[in-house]
Amino acid sequence: MERWEPDLVSFQEISPADFLVRGFNEIYAVAQEVFRDLSRLSEVVILFDELDEFIASRPESSEMTSRLLTTCMLPLLQELRSGGDRLFFVATNHVKNIDSAAKRLGRFDLVLPVGPPDFYTRRKIMIHAIESSTKNKVLRTSPVYRKVSKLSRDTKCFTYIELTNIVHLIIYSIRAGRSVNAAIGERLDHLKEPTRKPAFLLEKIPHTCEPTLWEQFERDIKDYSRTEPYGCLERFT
Repeated sequence: MERWEPDLVSFQEISPADFLVRGFNEIYAVAQEVFRDLSRLSEVVILFDELDEFIASRPESSEMTSRLLTTCMLPLLQELRSGGDRLFFVATNHVKNIDSAAKRLGRFDLVLPVGPPDFYTRRKIMIHAIESSTKNKVLRTSPVYRKVSKLSRDTKCFTYIELTNIVHLIIYSIRAGRSVNAAIGERLDHLKEPTRKPAFLLEKIPHTCEPTLWEQFERDIKDYSRTEPYGCLERFT
């Protein structure tokens, strides 16, 4: 096919709620309808979000309902992949729990690890959150901008949501005439040291990518990632 034009490509997000609109007993019937509608789309990017339970691994110890659900979903994914100008993704935090048949090349061309944002992305996220909250551009010479750049260096393993929450905390603190340190310190019920530096306080705030999860993420990259397309994406370039 011809190279896709970004402005013409549509985006469709599918979540478990889309399959549960008529209750659990109707999941498969609704899934057939959803996939039939998706198969009629062209030049579209489809995101299946939080679909883990629908394509979960099928050990003998698992419930029959769960095993049957995975068995029914796999052919639907295969059919969606086989025709039309479509790219689809399944986002998961637990790749090892996805059924091995679902991760094969015949259904998903790539298994891509996506970690937390790097420094430059964290800074962009924070600045965007400030601009959205204040409805004003953040000047590079402003104290707020300098504070965000410093905090971006101190939030290495924070996710998008956690970064935006910190920004909102900073904005609230500034509007209330309080220090950023005090505002961050209030997030820590067990830590009564609001005078400590933000970097120290941020390290104490529980966040998604704790060391144990980061170690698991590194293992998953080694065990499950597949980043070479082997020519299977040529029709999309």
